[in-house]
Amino acid sequence: MTWRGDPRLVGAGTQEIIESTPWTLVRTRMKIEQMGEAESYFQIVGSADGVRLVRGFDANMVENQGFFAGLLNRYFGLFFDRWIGGDYEQGLVRLKALAESLPAADFSGLEVDRVQVEPQAILYVAIGGRDSGENLSAKPAGAYRKITALMEEYSLNMASQPMAITRHGDPGPYEFLAAIPVESTGVPLSGDVRAGVSPAGVAVKVIHQGPYGQLGSSYDKLAAYMAAHGIQEGRVSWEHYISDPGRTAPQEAITHIYYLVEETPPAGAP
Repeated sequence: MTWRGDPRLVGAGTQEIIESTPWTLVRTRMKIEQMGEAESYFQIVGSADGVRLVRGFDANMVENQGFFAGLLNRYFGLFFDRWIGGDYEQGLVRLKALAESLPAADFSGLEVDRVQVEPQAILYVAIGGRDSGENLSAKPAGAYRKITALMEEYSLNMASQPMAITRHGDPGPYEFLAAIPVESTGVPLSGDVRAGVSPAGVAVKVIHQGPYGQLGSSYDKLAAYMAAHGIQEGRVSWEHYISDPGRTAPQEAITHIYYLVEETPPAGAP
């Protein structure tokens, strides 16, 4: 980081991270014009009721200084707590407020990719909304059966693995769609099966490995990651079921989770 400002207030200089130990320490080196170098650090210390964050400042006041300059600098050092202590304290208060405003889920091991998603032709069945009062747990399997029956009737090929799309209402109920990407949707539709295109645009993506019943944990981590990085959740999320559940053990099942952050509404979107 480089800064330049009023020399009476902040002066000019650079700051770089020179040491980073997860969950323990971040140390930086500052080079301040006409004042030399110093180090600053954030240290996390465990306590009985949580953690304590300590912010410190280290400077050698006599390095490369003559006797009288070094003596004068020693006296200057006595005022450092008064000069910068208030700024450090204010910064810690703001950092505490920021940390406590974030979701509690630990996303430290989460690998998140920002991707550009292209639309795909899909056949889908709407299976209700969160506020509809319906029990949705048994509906996806039946919806996929309706879609695959139509695909078999007209010899349609699957373009990629099945999806579950959630459209977040504002302020209405969530809408859930069971969908299968197909090579073509130009066939007569029947029953609840509809044709459309999958979500498109810039999205964040994570890979979940494990039973479908544990997807909620990955969603919580992704939501925490997005909040911490200032990424606003879009109104569409979806799951792409990469593994064949009939051939893959639950612990090995792979599901791709997407959250749209910039939507490109293609023609025919459901």
